[in-house]
Amino acid sequence: MQPISAYQLPLEYPGAIFPSRLEWLCQPEQIEHTLRLLYYLNSWKKASQQLLYADRQGLQEVQALVLEQAVKMGGIQPVIYIDGTRRFPGELLLDSVAENAARGVLIHVKNLCDPEIWPPFYPDGSGIYQHFIRPFYKRITGQDFKHVADAAKALEVTQIREYIQDRLQRLVARAKATRQPIPLRRLTALCIAPVDLLHIRDNRIYFLDGYDAWEDLDISDQRKLDPEGYSEVAFQYASPEAEYIFHLPFRWAETFVPEEQMRKLQRTPAISQERGFSRGQLLDDEEGLKHPVKEILQDLGVDIPRVCPHKLLDKELYLAKPAIRDILWPTRGYDHEDWDNDPWDGACLPPDLH
Repeated sequence: MQPISAYQLPLEYPGAIFPSRLEWLCQPEQIEHTLRLLYYLNSWKKASQQLLYADRQGLQEVQALVLEQAVKMGGIQPVIYIDGTRRFPGELLLDSVAENAARGVLIHVKNLCDPEIWPPFYPDGSGIYQHFIRPFYKRITGQDFKHVADAAKALEVTQIREYIQDRLQRLVARAKATRQPIPLRRLTALCIAPVDLLHIRDNRIYFLDGYDAWEDLDISDQRKLDPEGYSEVAFQYASPEAEYIFHLPFRWAETFVPEEQMRKLQRTPAISQERGFSRGQLLDDEEGLKHPVKEILQDLGVDIPRVCPHKLLDKELYLAKPAIRDILWPTRGYDHEDWDNDPWDGACLPPDLH
């Protein structure tokens, strides 16, 4: 019989931490040590020089899993709602989206009518025309153009632009009023691609230039479409020996904080800062980075590959691999932009490239 590692879980499980382990981490006699480890992860979440973006996102997931369990067991409490709605819709390209989207539609229709680009014996046009542009034209004109040739001169750029602008303004206004994200299917129906509405740098493995590319957005993109995308909830633990305050994104927190309690917090938004204090010591990034992130996750019992697709490989070592280096866009040529603050680390890298 083979020996079982201290960090090897005995059964297959659906999450990053085995349920019984998660419950044990949040027991009263264990919770303060758990929260200390969790606070160390805050330092590693910001370590953009050492870890790749996808792995740092995984650390956020680990924090959320443990904090959710701690709330359920009464170990910590949600105490403050931090209102980030003032940032919406400031990161959307509302001044140019309608014009760019309208011209994109007309260019596609025009190209389908060019025999050098699209074979004339396919009069029904492309899949993009049939699934997106054809129903879009029908909503504007009330007519169904089965063949591309019939649609070619049906609309001018001004008509399409004004229609998109009007519908998009309504979507933004509704999102503000309801504090709910702009539905992706509504943007698809308007023949808007992510690159039309969002500032997408040229460092993604996906170009995000298709009407069906909205499902490829990462959370860093999705939150720009959400009035609550930058809102957070602060969770507090306090005892004679320790005090911790953690922040989680509002959308993550609302999945497990009771709705009535969340609404109460939203009525009195406040300012909060994350902090960790244990046994007379104020924890900071210097202290957190002294503890290897892999050991922290192992102590928590985390299935590392499940949440960190790059398996915590050092970022510089990863970028130095020939197979990776050869696919990078020349992002460092943008002198006018601060790439150090780019959540994608200057390069969007697929997790399965080695």
